Amino acid sequence: MTQYGNLKEARQAIKNYIQTYNFKRNHSAIDYQAPATLYYPAMLIDYATA
Repeated sequence: MTQYGNLKEARQAIKNYIQTYNFKRNHSAIDYQAPATLYYPAMLIDYATA
């Protein structure tokens, strides 16, 4: 079990996990794609370069 020094550290760890799970980790159930790529492609658009 991971222990965090404070609430801020715990929230940051949760944020990092969610980002990895949804945007970086490929899932075998959806043909080895990241969920964000399949379900939320608009979230991946880089508006800064547009």
